[in-house]
Amino acid sequence: MGSKYGEVKSKSGRISSKSLLWIGPFGFLKEADYERALAYEFRRSNLKYLEQLQVNIMYEDQILRGDTVDFVVFDEKEEAGLIVELKMQ
Repeated sequence: MGSKYGEVKSKSGRISSKSLLWIGPFGFLKEADYERALAYEFRRSNLKYLEQLQVNIMYEDQILRGDTVDFVVFDEKEEAGLIVELKMQ
């Protein structure tokens, strides 16, 4: 993994942690609330991202299934992307 991925991972990790700490781990909040907060923070940080992206889960040359990911966050040149998936209990 190159430094492009490391930079995206580091930035998105800090933003994700900030959002969770600010909102708190309250049981009555929905995943969509955290998703909106995270999208807001990505925009504030000038990170390029796609939200609710349809992707194919692949194995070699076979599509195993389709799915939706919460975010794909990119580096400044859009050469590297990182999937950010929210999971609430």
